Amino acid sequence: MITTSNKLKALALGLLSLASLGSYAQAPGSSNYDAIKAASVPAGAASVAPITTSINAAPTGTAPGCYFGPDGTYTELPANDDGSTGTITLPFTFCLYGSTFTSCNINNNGNITFNGPTSQYSASGFPFSSPMVAAFWGDVDTRCGATMKYKVEPHRLIATWPGVGVFSVNCALHNTFQIIITDGLDPGIGIGNNVAFYYGDMQWTTGTASGGSGGFGGTPATVGLNNGNGIDYVQIGRFNTSGSSYDGGGGANDGVDYLDYECFTFAACGTGNNNLPPSVSGAPAGNTITIPSGTTATLNLSFLPPEVAQQVSTLINTGGLCNTVVNTNTSGAVSNTSVSITGDACNVGTHHIIYTATDDYSTPASTTVDITVIVTPGTNVPTISQWGLMILCLLSLSIGMIFIYKKENSLAVN
Repeated sequence: MITTSNKLKALALGLLSLASLGSYAQAPGSSNYDAIKAASVPAGAASVAPITTSINAAPTGTAPGCYFGPDGTYTELPANDDGSTGTITLPFTFCLYGSTFTSCNINNNGNITFNGPTSQYSASGFPFSSPMVAAFWGDVDTRCGATMKYKVEPHRLIATWPGVGVFSVNCALHNTFQIIITDGLDPGIGIGNNVAFYYGDMQWTTGTASGGSGGFGGTPATVGLNNGNGIDYVQIGRFNTSGSSYDGGGGANDGVDYLDYECFTFAACGTGNNNLPPSVSGAPAGNTITIPSGTTATLNLSFLPPEVAQQVSTLINTGGLCNTVVNTNTSGAVSNTSVSITGDACNVGTHHIIYTATDDYSTPASTTVDITVIVTPGTNVPTISQWGLMILCLLSLSIGMIFIYKKENSLAVN
C-alpha cells in the first residue's frame, strides 16, 4: 500500500533526480552545454558604460615583453570550454592577503582559485566571494587553437594561455597571457613578489554567452587579485573593447590592447585589510637596459595603486646620468613615466635609475624599482683629423717608396 508518506518520498526523490539531471546537463562538457550557455546571456550585458576617459593613450608594453611560451615540460589542460584542472598540490606555500594556500585549481577561463574550481565564464568585478588570481577572467574556449598549459616548480606555478580563442569556438582572435604564483623566493619575478601577470598580444575580451559580439562588448573581463573577504582586492581593470584606452582599476571599462606585452608583478601577501604597494609595468627584462654609445633609449614605466580609488605618484632619481631627460611623470590612478637616456661618453659605464612610487592610502605603501643602465663604449672609429693624419702618413710612405725605387734604378743603370 502506498501511503501519503511514501508518495512524498517518491516525489522528493523525483525532484532530486530532475535536479541532478539538470545539473549534469548544464555541466561543462555535457552534450547540450553550449546551447544552454548561449541562451543564458546575462541581463544588462549590452548596456555597459562606454569608455569616456583615457589616461594612457597607448600601451606601455612592447614586444617581446616578459611573457615566455611553454615547452615540452608543461602539462596540458585538454581542449575544453569552462573546464578546470584537478586540484594541484603546490610544493610551496602561496600567500594572498595573509591567507595561505598549498593547493589550487587552474580554470580554463583565465584564473586560479584556491577553494575549488569554478566554471563561471562571465566575469564579476572585484571584490568577489572567493580567493582568485585572474590574469584575464573571460570566456576562454580552447576547443580550437591553443590549449592552456601549466608547470609546477619548487618555488612557483606557471599557468600559460598561449594564444587561446573565445566562446563559441572562435579562434579567429587569440589572447596570450600568463600567471605565475610563487612563495616570494623566485628571482624571475623578483624576490619578495609572489604574483606576476605577463601578456603577449591580446585580441579579444568577451564571448557571445556574455553578451559579446565579434569578441568585444558585453560583460567585461576582469584582471586582478581577490582575497574573497569583500574588502581586500586588486583590480587592474575591466576590459570589454579593443584599443588601448585605460583609466585605472576603477572607472570606465578599458581597452584590451592596453595589456599588450605588459608585465605586472605584485607583493600580494600582506595581511587582512593591508594596503598593497603599487605595482609596476613596462620595466625591462631583469630590470636592466643596455645602451650602445651614440644611441638613445627610452624607459616607459607605469605604476598602479593598485587598489581601486587610490592615487599614486612617482619620484625618479636618474643617478647622475648626463643628458638624461624625464619626459613624463604623471600622478593619478596611473602614474606614467618616460625617461630618455643618451649613450654619450659621459654616461659610459653602469648607472642606476631609482623609481619610488607611493600611493595615497592613510598608511601609504611604496614600491621601489632599481633599473640598471649600462652604456657601452663606442667602437674606436677614427675622427676626420685622424683620417687626415693616416692619409698623410700613407702619402709620405708612398713618396718615400717611389724615391727609393728611382734611386735604386739609377744606381743599377750606372
